[in-house]
Amino acid sequence: MRLTTAPFTVLAMIGYLAAANTTAQAADRFAVISVANQTEANLVVNYRWGSGSWTKATIGPKRNHLFWYEYPNPTNTSSPDMCLNFDADVGASKYQEAKKLHGFRVPDKNYSGGHHYAFRYDGATKKYIEIFDTSRNTTTAFCS
Repeated sequence: MRLTTAPFTVLAMIGYLAAANTTAQAADRFAVISVANQTEANLVVNYRWGSGSWTKATIGPKRNHLFWYEYPNPTNTSSPDMCLNFDADVGASKYQEAKKLHGFRVPDKNYSGGHHYAFRYDGATKKYIEIFDTSRNTTTAFCS
């Protein structure tokens, strides 16, 4: 009797352990970019994902802003880059820059999961602002 139940018991145990070790993975539905404004300036930016239409956003001093792109379906494997246009001159002059930012694929829209960037003063005079890729600790590329 033990011989006939032993294979069943072993197979049942293997099946149970295999099921216990699997974890459900949520589908990545968004590309998320997390931007911190580490300056004292009130920043007005224009942005677009890929070749989409331009949208305006305001990021207050010492505030964070979340940008996201929702994939048409969860099986997409690539994200369009986001072009972010901002005035880099803190004074009355205008010095427009357009930088290319890339989002991280995540299952939901949250700041901690995004690709992190930060607006910081560029130089000791605090006359100009630059955006830095803090996830990779580098400067950002210009939009083409």
